[in-house]
Amino acid sequence: MKLIKAFIILTALLAFAGSTYSQTDTNSTKTKKKTSSTKKVYKSYNDCKKSSGSCTYFTLEYQLVKSGSAKKFINRAIQDTLLKAVNIWDDKKAADFKDAASNFISEYEKSLKESNNGAAWYLETNGKINSNGKNVISYSIGQSMYTGGAHPNTYLAFYNFNKENGNPVTLADIFGANFDTALNKVVDAEFRKMKGLSATDNLQDKAGLFDNKITYTNNFAVEKKGLRFYYNSYDIAAYVYGPTDLFIPWSELNSIMAEPSYYSK
Repeated sequence: MKLIKAFIILTALLAFAGSTYSQTDTNSTKTKKKTSSTKKVYKSYNDCKKSSGSCTYFTLEYQLVKSGSAKKFINRAIQDTLLKAVNIWDDKKAADFKDAASNFISEYEKSLKESNNGAAWYLETNGKINSNGKNVISYSIGQSMYTGGAHPNTYLAFYNFNKENGNPVTLADIFGANFDTALNKVVDAEFRKMKGLSATDNLQDKAGLFDNKITYTNNFAVEKKGLRFYYNSYDIAAYVYGPTDLFIPWSELNSIMAEPSYYSK
């Protein structure tokens, strides 16, 4: 059975009998001036309970934007991206989250027939508003999946939207053209500061990176106090080192930004 990285895929099929499925819409949660609603999807094998410790299950919890002129556009982008994330099978296409949940359980049932390994599987996905500024909404999608093997596969991805028109916010929007060299210089300096390293320390030897350098990643979050660059396991270092969460305050970035006052509110 082929698996594609969960955050690249879109798809799944129809519901399978013998398992439980539920979708709920919880009360809205408020963050200062903005409001979001939270939705949940849960499906398990043979009605097992997640808390049992040996349950195969699919769970998805996500927030949607409830206000703003571009909320429909942003919510559509969020739901499309979430569907890609929970469709982990490269030979099935799902129309919605219910189909994706059903596919996950049916693939587990297929694996039980094909092997004697009865280890439980799980797919946990969480989408939430990471930061809600004056002009930009930052959204995060985190996922942990286990379908056998030495360890679960996990990742955290960020998506940033212009609240006025719903368009994605890119690093080029923030820093203008030809920003690579200047931004990489700041990223390198802030990473070394976070790790307590000097400007000449070898990053392979001292920080366990694959290379003796670190550059910006397009997996970033626009937050009220700065930019967060997030490197998942295997992005810049081996799994044993875990992910790298690098936060850089606006004060270290203002001098190379195209519109400092727009993104730092």
